[in-house]
Amino acid sequence: MQRKCNMEMHPELVEFAKEADEQMARDYHEGFFRMSEKLRSLVCGTDVLSQVAAAELRKIAGNPVYESPRWEPDYIVMANGPKWQLRVGFYSRSSEFVYTMPQHMVVVVAGQQALAADHYTLPQGIDIGRFDSALRLESAVRRVHAPGDLITGEFNSDSQRC
Repeated sequence: MQRKCNMEMHPELVEFAKEADEQMARDYHEGFFRMSEKLRSLVCGTDVLSQVAAAELRKIAGNPVYESPRWEPDYIVMANGPKWQLRVGFYSRSSEFVYTMPQHMVVVVAGQQALAADHYTLPQGIDIGRFDSALRLESAVRRVHAPGDLITGEFNSDSQRC
């Protein structure tokens, strides 16, 4: 869930945020995914996210009572807008449970290691707002994503897949 937070942003993140807000104001669904390549460039072509994380860690280390508006248990918020949030997180666990996200998602594989992920398709006509114990996911397809790969999850009334 997105929370509003006042945080200073690196100039490249300000530029990214401005474009993301403009794209999504025109057409939320299309605009969200139009930002995918910009996101990949930001993650793989700059060290902005590392700089922001390091600066935030310095603030935390220098002031034990500082309450960071960026840090959450599993991720750090780099930038956000009215309908989106840019997070950097570390996924280290796997689970027997399947997790769903009720929003669009673009994941960029960062770092030096590949990411193995199981991708599921939900049945046609599913009502994701209602629990159905008889519902069964279609078989998962395991994919290995190399560093720099984009993984998208599209969740709207017409397409519910990841």
